[in-house]
Amino acid sequence: MTDVPAAYDTCASCWREATPDDYPAYMRDHPNLNKPTICASCWTRLVTDLEWMTRNLDSLEEYRINRANGRHDGNGGGGNRGNAPTPVRERIYDLLFEKSGTGAPGVRLTLTAYLDCLGQRYMHGDKLSVLAHRVASCPLLLANNTASGVYAREIHRLTRQCQACMTGENSDTIILGPCPAKDCGTILTAPDDAVTVTCPHCRNTIPVSLMRIMQRQRILNSPVTGTARQLRRTLQDSGIRVNANTMYSWIHRGVLRPAKHQPGKGKPVYRLCDVYALATRAQQQQQAEEGETE
Repeated sequence: MTDVPAAYDTCASCWREATPDDYPAYMRDHPNLNKPTICASCWTRLVTDLEWMTRNLDSLEEYRINRANGRHDGNGGGGNRGNAPTPVRERIYDLLFEKSGTGAPGVRLTLTAYLDCLGQRYMHGDKLSVLAHRVASCPLLLANNTASGVYAREIHRLTRQCQACMTGENSDTIILGPCPAKDCGTILTAPDDAVTVTCPHCRNTIPVSLMRIMQRQRILNSPVTGTARQLRRTLQDSGIRVNANTMYSWIHRGVLRPAKHQPGKGKPVYRLCDVYALATRAQQQQQAEEGETE
């Protein structure tokens, strides 16, 4: 009787066939690796990303980003590590501990949610590098867990952003928003002057102009609120630059009004959509004036 080849599920991350035979020998020979939920390629990338996080997140968590202010460790004498300037520290903090302006969770939220899905214990006071190590230390669970497809993509996105922070390569990179391809949704970033962007997950190439149109509608319909500084930073990450003095002028003149609902006590919060509308209107007026003078 001829053996019928086993039918395997498609990878929940990249849609290729998740075949156990493609895994490393120590995983392939494990009796519980019968039908992995992600392919060996995505599993290897996930483990590599987690290992990078384990080695490097301490530096980001402690804000030791020498490239942020153009300094490097000294050779000998213990070395002098510089602290990143305040705006960079705030951006790193949001990446590590909060959510982005588009609602994408940061490193801690992603790692702890993944550990919950894996059924692995952790302490709320654990450092980020410890959380990453806890996830990486259960490779069989990563291969078999149904949530791994989503988290493999998210952890890869976060790893790239953390690497950009450490190398100083994110100064001219903007967030365009989720990939419009069906069942994808990967957050796309690109240089400020890019014409097209290729999704690292589904490999579709999308015109940046189309992403900008979608970004505009998403922001104008967004319920997000924040302080003046938070919203300026969110828009700057999306390629919309608002001068601090201009924003406070809008507030002083009553052009920009606080949101009706003010959570708790403290600094007033404003609607992201209102700031975006004012910022883009100001940019359009400036471009029109520059066109008239040419």
